[in-house]
Amino acid sequence: TTHTTQVKCRLAAMQRDASGASEEEESELSQSENDDATWVSWFCSLKGNEFFVEVDEDFIQDDFNLTGLSTQVPFYEHALDLILDVDAPRDAGLSEEQQDSIEAAAELLYGLIHARYIITPRGLAGMLDKFKHIHFGRCPRVFCQGQAVLPVGQSDIPRTHTCKTFCPKCADIHYPRSSRHANIDGAYFGTTFCHLFLQTYWDLVPPPPREQYVPRIFGFRIYKKERAPQQQQALAGGARGGGGGGSKAAKGGGVQGVARGKVPQGQVLPLAPRREEAAAGEGAGRLRGGRPASGRPASGSSGGSSPGRPRPARPAEPGAGGDRGGGGVGRCRRRCLVACAAGGGGGSGGRGGGLALALVQRRRHRLQGRGQESL
Repeated sequence: TTHTTQVKCRLAAMQRDASGASEEEESELSQSENDDATWVSWFCSLKGNEFFVEVDEDFIQDDFNLTGLSTQVPFYEHALDLILDVDAPRDAGLSEEQQDSIEAAAELLYGLIHARYIITPRGLAGMLDKFKHIHFGRCPRVFCQGQAVLPVGQSDIPRTHTCKTFCPKCADIHYPRSSRHANIDGAYFGTTFCHLFLQTYWDLVPPPPREQYVPRIFGFRIYKKERAPQQQQALAGGARGGGGGGSKAAKGGGVQGVARGKVPQGQVLPLAPRREEAAAGEGAGRLRGGRPASGRPASGSSGGSSPGRPRPARPAEPGAGGDRGGGGVGRCRRRCLVACAAGGGGGSGGRGGGLALALVQRRRHRLQGRGQESL
């Protein structure tokens, strides 16, 4: 028994040595692979950086493609050397904090270079391959039926907005499903790429969705009421119209505002003094478009004379009359604010207008007889 146990222990030790040697070989191989890989390929292979494509080294080394980036990126020279795998001198004397800042600056610089690279023909071809393999995800909208999306930024300025996904079917942007992708800066893709991509590969643009979700309650569609802003605009328009009528009524003794219907219901107009009666008569004449009063007797007048002899109307002042079509408008001897009907009207509907004015005149004469004030 002791012999067998010794043999088992030796076999276990041999297996451990063999496994340790294989692990060392694997670690050496992985280190050699990491040494051979560039910083760009290492950065794009990180988890959460699946949206990025590898930018060509020739594109990065061209100073024209990097115009204006030196003012946006701190430690620009060190960050560029890190991206291009340029060995930094050992006597640089950089602290650990500065090394961390340089790595962050290298990520920012590569992202801004990436935004310029993907709008070139090579960059569009690289993003096309990722789009066909659905590396950017699918649209979360139900009626888009899993349409492949493209990364897009809401601003070209870094540290402004995070990355979003654009659906070419519903033409809207959404948050990425992965939180790692949602934390990528949107400036690393820019506002131009996705739309230029769809203009270049126009055959990949899908038709818009035909269906639309309809909310229902117990199977019945919900009735959509008119929006509140429309009602507010209508009320605001009515208030402006009422204000204009009130101002004109104050100027013309209340005749123009009432005639044009711009005075709100229930508002009492101010009384015009007697010295402005002539102006009120002129305003009424212009509104009704009547001619200057002739010497014909006023129809329907009463008060002060015999029923058989109607009271003649006084001629209107110059400019009080208008064009043809209205009843002869003038001013009676009792100086009414509302013009009297001289001749019962001469245009279409003149008989009705003359009768209405005659009734108003009779009412005002009665009030004056009792000692009350007229309008």
